[in-house]
Amino acid sequence: MKKTDQNKNKSCMKKNKKSNKKLKVNIDLSKNITYEIPSRNIGLPFFTALFFITNIGTALYKQYYVYASLFAFLTITSLFAHSSENIYIDKIGVFFIVTYGGYILYTKLCCNEKNNCIIIGAVISFAICILLYIYGNLKKSFCFHPNTCIAHKYHGLLHFISSLGHHFIVFA
Repeated sequence: MKKTDQNKNKSCMKKNKKSNKKLKVNIDLSKNITYEIPSRNIGLPFFTALFFITNIGTALYKQYYVYASLFAFLTITSLFAHSSENIYIDKIGVFFIVTYGGYILYTKLCCNEKNNCIIIGAVISFAICILLYIYGNLKKSFCFHPNTCIAHKYHGLLHFISSLGHHFIVFA
């Protein structure tokens, strides 16, 4: 096996020698019931999705209740997507957050509620997220790097920067 093939299959988490075996839980209540625990490893993006909880608190503090509920939805869908194989449900939450965040930023720009430094920070964080996700997808780098450990680190960075950008939008 080539070194590049080995990097593709590398995982960030240390594995036990018994990790290839499926764990079984037997419960005997006059019937033999067997439950197999899924063997999917939860990576760094699952835990960094919890950054969005801070956005829920910030939005509630500043009385953006729709924004807070959208962040709650995004947190739930992101945790679900990063713990299962269904990544498409997360894209729905991302679409709502980007659309509503853009709407809030636009209304703040139009209503002369300007704090230019914070608005520039929000725009820069959006540009960095586009670079990490869309450009990375096109070039198979950053969040889509062939080495899953590197890809997970960039995806965690994406969660942090997007969370920070939406904090900028709320406080602009």
